[in-house]
Amino acid sequence: MELIFGIIDLKNRIPQQEVDAALISLSLDAKRTLISKNIPNGILALANTQESSIGEEIVTGLKDDRYNYTSASFIEGVLKLENDPLGLRPILYYQQDHLFVFSSEIEPLLELKSLSLQVSNQGIQQYLTYGITLGESTFIKNLYNLSPNSCLTFDSINGLAINKKNSHFKEQIKNPTSKNINDILTRSTQAWIEKYNIEAANLSGGADTRILLACLDQKQRDSFTFFTDASPFLDRESDKDVIIAKQVADRYHLKHVIRDHVPTQLTDSNLYKRSEPPEILKLSGNHGGEILGGDVFTALDWIYRHHIEELPNDLLTGEAQHTDEIVVPQDHPDKFLWSLQTLFRSFYSDIYDGGIFNHWTMPQRFTFRKCAPFWTCELILSIASLKEKEFSNYSLYAQLYREHHCDFADLPFHSPITSHHEDFPTLRSGSNQKESFPRPSLDELYEDLREGIRNNPIFNFEAIQKLKEQEGKEKLLKRIIKCHLWTQQIIATT
Repeated sequence: MELIFGIIDLKNRIPQQEVDAALISLSLDAKRTLISKNIPNGILALANTQESSIGEEIVTGLKDDRYNYTSASFIEGVLKLENDPLGLRPILYYQQDHLFVFSSEIEPLLELKSLSLQVSNQGIQQYLTYGITLGESTFIKNLYNLSPNSCLTFDSINGLAINKKNSHFKEQIKNPTSKNINDILTRSTQAWIEKYNIEAANLSGGADTRILLACLDQKQRDSFTFFTDASPFLDRESDKDVIIAKQVADRYHLKHVIRDHVPTQLTDSNLYKRSEPPEILKLSGNHGGEILGGDVFTALDWIYRHHIEELPNDLLTGEAQHTDEIVVPQDHPDKFLWSLQTLFRSFYSDIYDGGIFNHWTMPQRFTFRKCAPFWTCELILSIASLKEKEFSNYSLYAQLYREHHCDFADLPFHSPITSHHEDFPTLRSGSNQKESFPRPSLDELYEDLREGIRNNPIFNFEAIQKLKEQEGKEKLLKRIIKCHLWTQQIIATT
């Protein structure tokens, strides 16, 4: 997928070698095509998988409010950044005095040593309190994630300004039927295939990847290659994803590849580094359950259950910051949209816990780097017009299968849809990656990292030691460990 980056440096603070290093990082170490152009006092750059050129505007995704996108342009001395109505694609920006930098991902920014990036106590405190960061906050001072539906401008005369756009989204369907949802999902799937010439897809035992298979036409099913990731901790004969995916592949005569997938553990040295770019772009079922299945409300409940009401005042060495209280809209659809934007735009999140996903920044990071038809404004806004009970607990999802893809629903599922709807078969034998994933104990983690935490200038080690001796502080200690690993391996390099 595309990544964009840009600098306006009115005082020439950034050496050229740092800019060059940032551009190399943007290209994922030369694994993406890099196109750049000079602008007055700066540069704009695009990295993608396809040859192209930069005109007045550079775009990631599909610049149509039905889908998701970010765009950047420099016209008549004004830099303008825009994103889609829901802010589904991350765009990080840094501004200080006469310098403005933006990037789709954080790694290029870390190459700009002259920025002297510092940890944000506010972002750290938000994460320690809620397990997520809020709004535009990140773990770095002066670095923000652009709010949804925004138009940001920067120029030498007026400086920085951020305004909400008048969205030109006109195709939202109010109170959609299952046919409307099926049409939207099919349209989204085909749009990504057309733009990126996709010829592959993920295939698991879940409901998400199978519904995308149903959205393909017969020619695509015949020509695509379908990939299933096998757990290294299970025999393939007892891996539910492998068992079910093989049944699906056999039923529809798919080209099927099963390959080992080694998930990253919390203590792995590469956990907080950018994962290798995929060797091939594939359709992905990312966030299907959260959006179409309504699981985002379950994630919201998770926030309430894991909220830490009061942090020790002396936990951080810097000045303590006020942590905003989370205020959740009670009326639907605002609650649904707020939940998606808050939980899945967060710079750092515990929603996916345990190290199975390398998500050291926002969960969006994975989705926007994949072709994820569920992660599209048209689908989300249309579902938001329904009442919560009409799509929570996979109700709309089940209706979609029953009324439009019943021939895909008679094989077993490894999915929450089977817990809520008895007519969907499940596979009772075997296990899965989450269940089989080995996790070190908190005591083992802490002992391994004790000296590093002692030397981390962000934390007060004595305060952490007191926490360690108290009952019921495991949740906070685990978050402290994650913050320590993040700050040690990333911020220290700047």
